[in-house]
Amino acid sequence: MRYLKNNRGFTLVEVIASIVIIAILLLSFFQVFIQNNKTAVYNNERLVVINLAHAELERLKIDPFGASADGKIKKPTSTIYSDSATKTSKINNRDYTIKIDAKQSSDEKDLNLINVTVTAISSNGKTKNSVEGYVEYE
Repeated sequence: MRYLKNNRGFTLVEVIASIVIIAILLLSFFQVFIQNNKTAVYNNERLVVINLAHAELERLKIDPFGASADGKIKKPTSTIYSDSATKTSKINNRDYTIKIDAKQSSDEKDLNLINVTVTAISSNGKTKNSVEGYVEYE
């Protein structure tokens, strides 16, 4: 019964101390949320760049010497072959640069293969990815 009669409540110092402790905990959680958001944005940008480079390499495998000069490589005409092309692609309202470098050695020429390296670069230039593969031609 004695505990029920003691209803003084909390002092102002106790209330302020608990508010300060709660504020410190919330600020640390906000830092975690901010860092998670930055990581998610970076990973999304990286994923777009990786998929863009792979997609461009697959397009080149289907039609390496297409009618459009933009982003297409030229057909090899000599024993020493090196070519490059650059194009831009807009995804999610951001511009990405795609660089295509093609080389061919004499052994690859005998097999009708071109060694192609596709590099996709984000608009801020911080994120980029390269994929390499062979393009077959007749």
